[in-house]
Amino acid sequence: MGIGKNKWIDTCYNEAVKQVNALGIHTTINANTLSLWNIQFCKLGKFLHPNPFVANSLRPKPLLFEYFPTSSDNCKEYILNHLDHFSVEMLRNELITKTIPKLMKGEEKERPRTDTLEYQLLKQYETKPPSYSNVRR
Repeated sequence: MGIGKNKWIDTCYNEAVKQVNALGIHTTINANTLSLWNIQFCKLGKFLHPNPFVANSLRPKPLLFEYFPTSSDNCKEYILNHLDHFSVEMLRNELITKTIPKLMKGEEKERPRTDTLEYQLLKQYETKPPSYSNVRR
């Protein structure tokens, strides 16, 4: 390998991708990615988890914070302003009574379409508010 026109990625890994796909494993489609996986396996002796949150021991952000980043700042501000007597139930109440309705009004004003993911998420939170354990997390 690596002599003449034979290259690792072009020859070896492309062939490996074809063989794996023929077996019915369609998650491996790129020879460059397979090359990086091989390098990681040689260094660590194991494959990293494909989900970056699991691989890096991170928790994903709640969808509310993903779609509405300002709501995260609002929650932080609320917690800091009520630090002397803060409880999770207070934050949950703030989310249900003020934050989510305010976001819903803004979403309806900004984009009157009801088929957006943001609008559907807020509608879901209106009918089924976040639980105590979800707010605590």
